[in-house]
Amino acid sequence: TATFIAVWDVEVTIDGTGEGEVSDGTAICYTSDTQPCTESYDEGDTITLTATATLGSTFAGWTGTDSADCDDESATCTFATIDAVKAVIATFDIATFDVVVTIDGGDGDVTDGDEGALACDEANLAACTESYNYGDTVTLTAVPADGFRFVEWSGDDLLECDDESATCTFDSIDAAKAVTATFIAVWDVEVTIDGTG
Repeated sequence: TATFIAVWDVEVTIDGTGEGEVSDGTAICYTSDTQPCTESYDEGDTITLTATATLGSTFAGWTGTDSADCDDESATCTFATIDAVKAVIATFDIATFDVVVTIDGGDGDVTDGDEGALACDEANLAACTESYNYGDTVTLTAVPADGFRFVEWSGDDLLECDDESATCTFDSIDAAKAVTATFIAVWDVEVTIDGTG
């Protein structure tokens, strides 16, 4: 007696700006693989796919024809007793991190130059926030307004900050950052010497 069993393909496509992999516990589909990745399974098998982001990326979610069997929170798809072709898309995005800048004490600007859109000034005394991609190098520069001078940086992330140059440089950013730039008003004192002596 010859026994045959139906086999069904599961197609996985990896998409997005980030990188990651999708595994069934044995076979693995990588971002660098030709897409879609296809694996065949016997009818009745239970298949669980797990999406794992690489360092610097995040898993964004499942889409595709059969994403109803997927859970974004656990990053898994479970096809119980498979009896048809399945196709899903796993999306990975580049991880982003917030840089939060607070201006304290006086008037001045904090900018990130050409890296992004962060521009805090005296009109934005509340914290200014800008997001940057994993691996970006971000340089903040504090520039006092007329009649003020930059005093110091303070906060939790001061190892990359220099009060003398009034800059903070976060190389290859891999975590959220928060700093405060303090400015103080300066006043001229004029002395006039007069008399015959």
